[in-house]
Amino acid sequence: MVQDLKTTHLLRSSPRAVFVAQLLGSVVSIVVSASLYVVFSTAYPCINDLTHTTCAFSTPEVQSWRAVAVAVSSTTLPIPPSSGYTAIALGLTAIMSVVAKYTVVPPRYHDFIP
Repeated sequence: MVQDLKTTHLLRSSPRAVFVAQLLGSVVSIVVSASLYVVFSTAYPCINDLTHTTCAFSTPEVQSWRAVAVAVSSTTLPIPPSSGYTAIALGLTAIMSVVAKYTVVPPRYHDFIP
């Protein structure tokens, strides 16, 4: 949404009109996505039933979202602790790179640091 507002500013459009369009689009997408979920979960019960080990979908995206759903709904977290440690390490690395960018690196090299 921030990118839309930046584009609105660059095009000198009305921010209010963009906000209203985003609001209406969000409401429509809620109804459409909930309806499609009901249709797909009726056609493919393996989406909701965690006792199924395989599902008719072979695409990696569906399997990864199913794994997330299993992880969220499980009573014990089926993710190894090393995943959490890696996420914390990557977060700290991102924080340190931002701090280093604005405290150590000269301003002329800021474009080269994410």
